[in-house]
Amino acid sequence: MNSITISFQDFLNKAIVDYTQEANATAKHQRFGQWFYNDMILANPDLAEHIRGSKYDPFYLEQPTPEQLRYIELVWANPPKQPLVVL
Repeated sequence: MNSITISFQDFLNKAIVDYTQEANATAKHQRFGQWFYNDMILANPDLAEHIRGSKYDPFYLEQPTPEQLRYIELVWANPPKQPLVVL
């Protein structure tokens, strides 16, 4: 069962702050899309699994697209159980 303890907006703000601070402090060289997805695995693992490999997965992008962010926000509190079609 998915027990979300953070709102989507708070998650997004935290991911941006953490990425900015970490990127300035270390040489991890992760794209923000990769960082965002990895943070989502911890904050909302059911949603991360739901979007993995689909057009809503930002992992391989420099940053999540507006369409991805809209979808993720829409289903944040109640992600569907089945994965999306992998592209």
